[in-house]
Amino acid sequence: SVDSVPDTATLLQVLRSDFEDNAYFITGRLSAEIYAPDCYFADPTVKFRGVDTWRRNLQLLVPFLQVGGGMTGNSSRHG
Repeated sequence: SVDSVPDTATLLQVLRSDFEDNAYFITGRLSAEIYAPDCYFADPTVKFRGVDTWRRNLQLLVPFLQVGGGMTGNSSRHG
């Protein structure tokens, strides 16, 4: 219902916390409750619909990012 939708300030606070405090893209910790189940996500490389798909995509990326699989700066060493 419309009554359960957080106000803009609350949404911004949650998004900021997910990004800054939770590092959602690296940890997979995302406040999914602020998104509609069928919301649309898009960036320059991929687009899809749904929080479940978002979670599944994050679960696939998180292990790669946590071990320094090339996106964390560890791959720039030459040995």
